Amino acid sequence: MTPFKDRLINYTPIASRPITTTDKRVFHAIGKGDMRVRIPNGSTTTTILLKDVLYAPAMGVTIISISRVTAAGANFCRIFDPKHKRIGHVHVTSNGLYRVDHGEAVMSAGAKMKLTLSELHQRMGHITLDAVRKLVEDKRVVGVELEDDGEEMGTCESCEFAKTTRKRVRKEREEPLAKKFGDEIHSDVWGPATTETIHHRKYYSSFTNDSTHWSHVKLLHGKDDTFDAYIEFEAWADTQHSTKIKCLRSDRGGKYLSTEFSNHLKSKGTERRLTTHDTPEHNGVAESLNRRLLERVRAMLHHSGLPKFLWGEAILHAVWLKNRTSTCALKNLTPFEALTGMKPNLSNLPEWGTKVWVHDDGNSKLEGRSKIGRWVGFDADSTHAHRIYWPGKRTVSVERNIKFDKTEVYIPSLDTPLEGENDSDSDDQESVKRLVETSPERSEPVNTPTLATSTPVSTSTPIPDPIPHRSHRIGVAYKDSFPNYAVLGEIEQP
Repeated sequence: MTPFKDRLINYTPIASRPITTTDKRVFHAIGKGDMRVRIPNGSTTTTILLKDVLYAPAMGVTIISISRVTAAGANFCRIFDPKHKRIGHVHVTSNGLYRVDHGEAVMSAGAKMKLTLSELHQRMGHITLDAVRKLVEDKRVVGVELEDDGEEMGTCESCEFAKTTRKRVRKEREEPLAKKFGDEIHSDVWGPATTETIHHRKYYSSFTNDSTHWSHVKLLHGKDDTFDAYIEFEAWADTQHSTKIKCLRSDRGGKYLSTEFSNHLKSKGTERRLTTHDTPEHNGVAESLNRRLLERVRAMLHHSGLPKFLWGEAILHAVWLKNRTSTCALKNLTPFEALTGMKPNLSNLPEWGTKVWVHDDGNSKLEGRSKIGRWVGFDADSTHAHRIYWPGKRTVSVERNIKFDKTEVYIPSLDTPLEGENDSDSDDQESVKRLVETSPERSEPVNTPTLATSTPVSTSTPIPDPIPHRSHRIGVAYKDSFPNYAVLGEIEQP
């Protein structure tokens, strides 16, 4: 576009065309023609002929559109260093962008993965957008950075589906946090779920340390297993932190008031803190944990479209994510950093339920070398290993040699029910009863120094936070600041 009519060749008048600039000013083009211009070319200039240049008399300068020049035949861009040495030659794409495609490469330890706010929101189990921003902006995690795509995220359908709540009830407890690990533990039992897990669990018990807000969850067959779950957690606290539990806060459920449980607490000198009858809100930390975990589980199941009986795998991964999410109770620290003194690394955190290719060397030479599964979490009992769900078999196994499918697009399910509420999906119940479990057994993480029997094999997708080798004893694992039992939470056992 130019205001200089005398420089146009083959000028012809046209109907008035309004041209709006970025500052909202409007110029009217009333003619067009060809125009010769000189452009810099090193120490000299080159004359080029521009076709169909618009004549807008009200404009003050001549403006040249690079995209129009490209469309006229200049279909590449050359890049030079300060010494005028050419270091790049990039062709233009059909949409006018100069795009550079990089081959797939393994991310180095110092590299960062760029994600949009929406992508990191989904990978972090649909936590709030403010929490996502604070994680990155306050540098509470490493390995990722937010990429501004210029668009508002809008409404997350899975969040709207999963996070509708009733009006908040005023909390009774407003005291400051406990000073040391073990000074106060918040516990609760959730269930029954209307759908059993693969290993026929219908409940889970949770234990949250008040000073660090680190949470641990163990899946249970029934409420009667609550005492055994507490004994394991108590042993872990004693072994890994050399501390005794001074106070246990819970509701007045029978699983906590049994004679066996009461006598054990008395023998250990552990005090009770019980909530008011029929007022679960007064057990605020544990009840809030249940709500947030189930919100994430519902959102992850809905977004991935995976079956309900995987809620156990989802709840364990939700705890893993919760322990790596900043909380205002810790002045925006993450429980992981409060416990270990290190920031959690999320550089290779995949989205729960994403499709993966798993190496399979059991086929013949002419058959495929991989199978398709769904990623449902990291394995706590292995080093650099992942838990993979096999839709065709309805089983979960532990795998090392996997590759994530980055091209998959999720279509959220419209009928995933809310776990823990009334639901009569008989088909899924029957499918669980017909299930034949083939996944490997796992050892209990407390006081069980199991030795690995095979040499670790490298994987193309390492887990974000290093876990001690199973050949290390639990005491050594904690000495290295990676408590094996606490890092991933309890893993479901048959």
